[in-house]
Amino acid sequence: MYLKDLRESKELLMYRKLNARKNLNAEEAAHHLNLEKGFEGEKQFEAWLKLHQGNGIILSDLLLETNQTTYQIDSLYLSPQKIYLFEVKNFEGDYHLDKDKWLSPVKKEVKNPLLQLSRNETLFRILLQEHHFQLPIEAILVFINPRFHLYQASSSHPIIFHSQLDRFAKALKKNSAAPLKAFHSKLAEKLLALHQEESRFERLPEYEYDELEKGVGCRFCGSIYSTFQNSKFHCSNCEFAESHFPAILRAIEEFQFLFPERKLTVEQVWEWCHLVKSKKTIRKILNNHFFQTGNGRAIHYVPREKV
Repeated sequence: MYLKDLRESKELLMYRKLNARKNLNAEEAAHHLNLEKGFEGEKQFEAWLKLHQGNGIILSDLLLETNQTTYQIDSLYLSPQKIYLFEVKNFEGDYHLDKDKWLSPVKKEVKNPLLQLSRNETLFRILLQEHHFQLPIEAILVFINPRFHLYQASSSHPIIFHSQLDRFAKALKKNSAAPLKAFHSKLAEKLLALHQEESRFERLPEYEYDELEKGVGCRFCGSIYSTFQNSKFHCSNCEFAESHFPAILRAIEEFQFLFPERKLTVEQVWEWCHLVKSKKTIRKILNNHFFQTGNGRAIHYVPREKV
């Protein structure tokens, strides 16, 4: 049973959309890559956990606040016997542990994920106490990438490497054999209610409308479609072809995501979609999916649910 699936953060979605429409600088490109790798690792672990969950409840990517401190839990698993709190890393290469120092393959010091895990466990334990829930917590640092190795790691560290996942699955199955009780569902619902959608940790990039390439993004690979013929967009990067209605509607949603302060007009959407020559086509899609408001030159469109 899984009540909260993993989803891309606003930060990652924004970097993906901007990456297709402008040249990211070196710092932005590196941050985008780290976001993608982190999300891919969490997605792999979530898929693995769903295969071995037994009677437990999975809550992915929780953003909580305790004692005015916001913290993120990559994956939480409520089993009948205990709560598993997972911190998932998709590191790759040979890392070295020197006391509390973690050194990357290029000998650059990185944040100690064990300290982060310990901090999250402490804050989460306080949160449970505040809401009168009593269950043992086991906090585990998971390295999901098979091409990762940590030198000088101790067996006392709460770490699971990729090669140990199969053995851990047996322990998980054993602790998930009994049926859940009513308070497990009550706890899951409480955590969902406490989850915060907006993260203070997000580093949103700066961008201007004029610097972005205009056009419709490919549904398959994300590149900007190169041609528009016979009511279909065609991608030169992956050779995918798509009907114009869903593609334009998706481009409108992307425009609203990137520029929520700008009014949605036929002229604006026509300019944003670039390859579409007919404003009549744009107007038809807007009329079918949005509500028209204003008069004369002030006519614009808003989502129907806001009317």
